Amino acid sequence: MAATVYLDTSFLMLSAKFHLDVLSEAESLLQRRIQFVVPSAVLEELRGLAHDRGAPGRDARVALKLVEGVKVRRLPSEGSSDADTILIEAAKLPNTIVATADSTIRKKLRAIDKPVIFLREKAKLELEGIEASYW
Repeated sequence: MAATVYLDTSFLMLSAKFHLDVLSEAESLLQRRIQFVVPSAVLEELRGLAHDRGAPGRDARVALKLVEGVKVRRLPSEGSSDADTILIEAAKLPNTIVATADSTIRKKLRAIDKPVIFLREKAKLELEGIEASYW
């Protein structure tokens, strides 16, 4: 059974910031095939940040290149255009995990008992809320 992992802006930007292939690392963590999904609201956030000339702009440009890959499905955002709200609603779907580096989103997801992938100690991804072996 494949897991669906919704990717947040902050999570995608970790690739450049910490020189980490977050998609491959997530697959290794879950030890199974993953359908990565990026809501259009996340893409819009990345495109906006990509215009910055500093580190955030560089990180956003790297993230945009990452989601251009064949592994990532783009999803039109229905209703809300707020990425955080879309991710929290998506987490309620079966076999779905949200990957984020945003502590506020992470806390909201854990408050409703939904699993989250996040970066621990700037070096490795961790799954919280469910054991990777469960999948």
